[in-house]
Amino acid sequence: MTLPAPSTPDEAIDMALTSLSYLAGLDDAGSLPAITQARVLRVLEQILAKHTAARAMFLSVFDFQNGFTDDGAGSPRSWLVSQTRVTPKAASVTLAWMHRLRAHPVVARALADGRITESFARKICDWVSKLPAISRDAVAQLLIDLAADGAAIDEVAAAAED
Repeated sequence: MTLPAPSTPDEAIDMALTSLSYLAGLDDAGSLPAITQARVLRVLEQILAKHTAARAMFLSVFDFQNGFTDDGAGSPRSWLVSQTRVTPKAASVTLAWMHRLRAHPVVARALADGRITESFARKICDWVSKLPAISRDAVAQLLIDLAADGAAIDEVAAAAED
């Protein structure tokens, strides 16, 4: 069953919150078949990947446009702490993702598409950051394709070393 796509950001936010609230509040998750539990866990990793990509993209635009100053904040980090109620360390982690994905748009797209997990994306960014800028995107795409095709992290690491 395919649901209709949201037509506005507000509608998308409402749909996401409703869906995750349903899953988080499911009292009988233990009575579901293991195949359903496994699917939920796999899809939640895709959701986390897409969440990371969306958050980094929106924060990047917000940062570029100095949107944080509208609320009297001096930086995106201080805005995140005061407005989203995260710890300073969590705000720093969020900003690190913003910078990481700005530098690696191929990885950002793979996350947004749910092709790779957040943890694989971080490793791929770390590996390709050590390469000359001219070859980063091509190598990142190769590593993404390996990961998306089911390669284990040690196999992707071995390819990164070659």
